[in-house]
Amino acid sequence: NASSLRHISEKYGIGIYLTDEPCLTGEEMLDLLSKEKSQIEADNLAGIAKATEQREYKECILKEYSHLDKVEPGTYKGVKVGAKNIRTELKKAFPMVKFSVTGSHFSMGNAIDVSWTDGPTTKDVDAIINKYQEGHFNGMEDIYEDSNDAFNDIFGGAKYVHSSRRVSEAAYNAVATKEGCPEAVFNAKTGGYDFVEYGRSEILKRKTWETGF
Repeated sequence: NASSLRHISEKYGIGIYLTDEPCLTGEEMLDLLSKEKSQIEADNLAGIAKATEQREYKECILKEYSHLDKVEPGTYKGVKVGAKNIRTELKKAFPMVKFSVTGSHFSMGNAIDVSWTDGPTTKDVDAIINKYQEGHFNGMEDIYEDSNDAFNDIFGGAKYVHSSRRVSEAAYNAVATKEGCPEAVFNAKTGGYDFVEYGRSEILKRKTWETGF
C-alpha cells in the first residue's frame, strides 16, 4: 500500500506498488497493526490528560490573577495588556517604588521594558515579570521558541521582557556603612568605591546589588 508514501501517492496517484524488498508475513503485519492500535490508544489518553491539565491550569491562573486585565477575545493586545498588568503587580508588591514600564514593537517582535531606581533587587522583580515573556531565544538553532503558555494568551506579554535596575550613590554608600566600611565612598565616574582596596570595593558593589531598599 503506497498511500503512506506521500511522494508517490500525491504525485502519481498510485495506491499500490511492487517492490523487491522482503514483505511482512501475515503474523508480522497483525503484530504491527496491534502495536499501532496500542500507540493510538496511548496517544489519545495522553491527549486527554494534557487537555485536562491545561484546563485545570487555566482555571487556576484565572482564579489566582483575577485582579488583572485580560486580553479581549479575538484581539492581539498582548504588549499593551501585559505592560498594564506588570504595573499592577509591581505596584501591589512594591507600593513605595516607582517603576517605568514601557512596551515597544519592532521588526519581527515586541518587548516590555521595566526600569526603576533602588527598591527591590532585579531577582525579586524578575520573579514577577518573567511569566510575561512569551518564549525564549534558542541560540543553538538561532530561532525564537514560543512557550505557548495560556497565561500570555489571557493576561498578555511580549517576546522579550527586560528588567533594568539603577542603584543610586546613596544606596551604595548606605550598604558600605552597614557592612562596616563607612570610609568607603562610591564614585559614579569609576563605578567603584574610593578609599578602599579594589577587592573590598567589588564585594561592596555585589552586596549592594543583592540588597533591596
